Amino acid sequence: MSRKKKKKRSLLNLIISFILLLVSGYLIYSLYNLDMLSLLFFLIITAVIILVDIFIIWVINRKRRSFIRTFFALVAVILIAGYSYGIYNLNNTADFIKKVVENAGIKEEVFSIYVLENSKYKKLTDLDGHDMGIYSKGSDLLDDAIKELNKKVTPNSETKYDDIEEILNAGINREVEAIFVSKSMKEIMDENYPSLISQYRILDEIVVTKKEKVSKSKVNVAKEPFTIYISGIDTSGSINTTGRSDVNILAVVNPKDGKILMIHTPRDYYVKLHSKNDYDKLTHAGIYGIDESLKTMEDIYARDIDFYFKINFSSVVKLVDSLGGIEVDVPKSFCEQDSQRRQGSYRICLNSGTQTINGEEALALARHRHTLSNGDMGRGDNQVLIMKAIINKMASKEIITKYSSILKVLDNYLVTNMDEKSISRLAKLQQEKNIDWQMESANVVGTNGYRTTYSGGRYKLAVVVPDDSSITKAKQKISEYLGEKQESSESKSS
Repeated sequence: MSRKKKKKRSLLNLIISFILLLVSGYLIYSLYNLDMLSLLFFLIITAVIILVDIFIIWVINRKRRSFIRTFFALVAVILIAGYSYGIYNLNNTADFIKKVVENAGIKEEVFSIYVLENSKYKKLTDLDGHDMGIYSKGSDLLDDAIKELNKKVTPNSETKYDDIEEILNAGINREVEAIFVSKSMKEIMDENYPSLISQYRILDEIVVTKKEKVSKSKVNVAKEPFTIYISGIDTSGSINTTGRSDVNILAVVNPKDGKILMIHTPRDYYVKLHSKNDYDKLTHAGIYGIDESLKTMEDIYARDIDFYFKINFSSVVKLVDSLGGIEVDVPKSFCEQDSQRRQGSYRICLNSGTQTINGEEALALARHRHTLSNGDMGRGDNQVLIMKAIINKMASKEIITKYSSILKVLDNYLVTNMDEKSISRLAKLQQEKNIDWQMESANVVGTNGYRTTYSGGRYKLAVVVPDDSSITKAKQKISEYLGEKQESSESKSS
């Protein structure tokens, strides 16, 4: 090889060496900044990266056979590519955690302006000078929404109604030309007033967003037992949008003993909403935001709950598929509509027994209740089964290979008030101890009945009237997992 070519080769190797050092340094910084590795693992990984870099740089810049330097220069290029991919994933993880934490406290609500199907109105401004009805019970952001509405239209009058049937009839009887209702009330209207709401169409919508203060727990999740409220919504749109909470699970995590207790509370549980001082279905607490659901759950179980995770349950399809399926013991054979609510040839059917199911099948199992003898309570048991299976799969070592796809699935579908430090502590705990979590499930029960509700107005809705003895047993179980003495549990209940 000529001297000129040797100089070019040496310069190229120096450039490769410099890029390798630069990328390696940024990778180590990204690992440190993410703070998801235990100190021991971080030091081991850092030492390995540094030693490998030193060896490769030494080889490709020494005077030795050309093919050896070429080979290790190629290895350096491969390492640069691998390190770069690692940096990309680490930064994506950091952005994801930051996003789900920062989104906590953001409440977004959509309000719909309804007019009669056969009315002449084509756009919102057509309602200028006309009478409008305002439903006053369906939202905590109503005043903000009315302000936004009045920026776009100037009604002749705005009459408030606190009964959903009354406001629907007011529009049909032409007492008002349009009605203004939170979109979170749509399913209530569809289920309980189908003949009335079918006479309407949506003319326009208003979106209101508000940032509320988020309380932070001081519990050390790596050393102390803690509680998590898991709220599952089953709607489209932003995870911050208010809506009915169809999944209500209280998880009690004991990191010292490696145990998790999951208690399902029926969505139709007839309870007093925390801030409304009136009775309603537990699922309707979500209409007023995740904080209302959380506080209502705290009232039921007579204790503070450390954290919440709010997840769009529709994302279960993608999440389970990204995990390569989950193993569950299906308690009873059934058929259910698919994720798009389609029947016929699209129906999902599962036989009873232990099996690996995909995302569509998991969502069908989570939704199904009509053939179950205990209805909504049985559906809750199935939802806990799915949550257990997902946790088991995500705690396994094989999750590393599916890591990137899981983050993509959960992005925009998850929000939590757990701070970044607590998330970091949990990740480090699992690395250091590789805990084989032992999970137990329980539920609270009640009797089926019909009651008027705060959100539903005068119309009696199907509810589950709580069995106080089952709640007492659940409280005792919670105290057991938290390592509390029985007297402490009872004093908190009084």
